[in-house]
Amino acid sequence: MILTLLFAFDFIKPFDFDWFKFDVLLVDSYFGISKIAFLTLLISLLIKYSKFLPALLVVPILLNSSTKIEPPHLKIKLISTNIPQDKKWKRDFIPIEVANNFKYIEKAIKENYDVVVLPESAFPLFLNRYPNLIEELKELSRKITIVTGSLEYKKRKFFNSTYIFENGKMQILNKHRLVPFGEYIPLPFFQEEINRIFFGGASDYSTAENYGIYSIKNYKFINAICYEATNEDIYKLKPKYIIALTNDAWFMPSTMPILQKKLIKLYAERYKKMVFHSINGYKSYIVNGG
Repeated sequence: MILTLLFAFDFIKPFDFDWFKFDVLLVDSYFGISKIAFLTLLISLLIKYSKFLPALLVVPILLNSSTKIEPPHLKIKLISTNIPQDKKWKRDFIPIEVANNFKYIEKAIKENYDVVVLPESAFPLFLNRYPNLIEELKELSRKITIVTGSLEYKKRKFFNSTYIFENGKMQILNKHRLVPFGEYIPLPFFQEEINRIFFGGASDYSTAENYGIYSIKNYKFINAICYEATNEDIYKLKPKYIIALTNDAWFMPSTMPILQKKLIKLYAERYKKMVFHSINGYKSYIVNGG
């Protein structure tokens, strides 16, 4: 029974939702996040009156050793914003958000950063349809690499995207793993009816075929947009650095950003990754999973 509970949720993902990980209980503990540590602690609960308990608890601590990952030789500025969800997409407020984004970029340039990272949908519009904004960002990218979230509209499809501006050029990477019941309906039927009733008739987002990987000054980064940063598959990719963009305003106030951070720590430590996470609605942070 214990082993079943320990491993079951590594494989059971109801409606493609895979946040049910008991391992997160050990994140930020002395015991580490290995299955051995978790199993040892479960067994210790069953034999809590045994004289061997202290020695048993020492085992996972001794096994928990790690070496920090060497950061890229880049000065990276992570932008934190705090725009409420009920305000973020209002037409009258979008110009203010856009203007603030340029202020963040200009400030990062003055502070001599190499890279500035803005959160998911920092530009709350279909950026590829605004050539003037793109030209401004391309011009600024000659002074600093810009990574920002926005949307893309092409071939009658909607994409949640990361835009990378560097040396006057632009690259767009679209989200591969969508949020169940948030960005798509994970059911083989009634998608149109559910979208009509709960989402005002909005269509599901479209997806990229694979997770995106891009380079900044010869360093490779895995692209992660919100929910993707808590998906184990993305950590199995080869690059050791991840840049994640999130809009947590959807869930505030709640403890969801805390759980999200613990899941990121869990996978970063398990797969030895370093995650740079820029967030709206919560404080941005870096996780070194070495």
